[in-house]
Amino acid sequence: MRKVFVSIMVVVLCVCASLSRAYGKKTYDFNYYNTLVELAERLIVEGKIEKAHNLYVKCNKKNGRMFAVDLNNALICAVRLKDWKTAFYWSKRLIYKGIPQSYFCRPIFKEFIRTQYGKVLCVNFSKYRKTFLGTQNKTLLKALEKLQKKDQEKYCLLPQGEVTSKELFNMTESIDLLLTELFDEYGFPAEELVGVNYIEETKKINPLPKFVTLYRHSFQSNSRLLEPYLKEAIKNGFLKENQYSILIDNLTSCFVVINCKVYEVKQSNLEMENKRNVNRKKIIFSNDMENEDRLNYILYVPLDVFEELEIKSNKIDSVFKGSLRFVTNYLFCEG
Repeated sequence: MRKVFVSIMVVVLCVCASLSRAYGKKTYDFNYYNTLVELAERLIVEGKIEKAHNLYVKCNKKNGRMFAVDLNNALICAVRLKDWKTAFYWSKRLIYKGIPQSYFCRPIFKEFIRTQYGKVLCVNFSKYRKTFLGTQNKTLLKALEKLQKKDQEKYCLLPQGEVTSKELFNMTESIDLLLTELFDEYGFPAEELVGVNYIEETKKINPLPKFVTLYRHSFQSNSRLLEPYLKEAIKNGFLKENQYSILIDNLTSCFVVINCKVYEVKQSNLEMENKRNVNRKKIIFSNDMENEDRLNYILYVPLDVFEELEIKSNKIDSVFKGSLRFVTNYLFCEG
């Protein structure tokens, strides 16, 4: 058994070393990346896991740099295919971005962790994590956390009328100036620098970047100080393009949640028809109680959630004058 374990470990190290060398030579092409990832997500909701996984592998070979949410989906595909060697590789890539060991405690990884590749991962987790700790910028992280705390403390006073919108916007502009200074000195806070936006309670990755509220409030206050930094981050593979679209657009989605039901806003824009069709499938996939993988894959679609609308379901159509179409029940309502 020990000989088998050692031989597998040697193979794993050789494979990952070669992949790491290839990773370091890649140039990021965000248009190519977005196209392949969107196609892979469409294949996932259609149940074509092997084809989806092949696209993630292809994307990695071309670009090298991948976002944590996409590494997560690639890993889930590999686990479902029982491709343990590649699952090991995707797992290491996530650890290099700061994913904690608790992430692998989810039921989906139970069989993988019992394999020889999984055992190697567990035994060497601390060693792999040192790679992330070597790239993590604690000074930048601490400064951003401090700014976010200041931002949240002030914005929480708005509902009580203890602060005005003008005061908030002025504060946001001062925070933006500090952010630009931090970005100039340390670079954009990519996942390798500040870690993944990980939710410990659910052991899942938040598809939005860390400190997203700071960026969002910047655009809400009509400040454009961060715009060139965010656009540059997209080109360099440090920010997903769809995340930027969410930040700059108040109407973030053509899907809304009312009374724990998802509705689609009817539109005549044929240009967006294919994208809406895919997003509709992703929403249905993620809210299907019978689908055991709905909580494993991260298939993000922005939703405008109206929590306080007291409208009976049979009145929705008349209230919104037929502009909404029912999609599915929403399983993530609070309470």
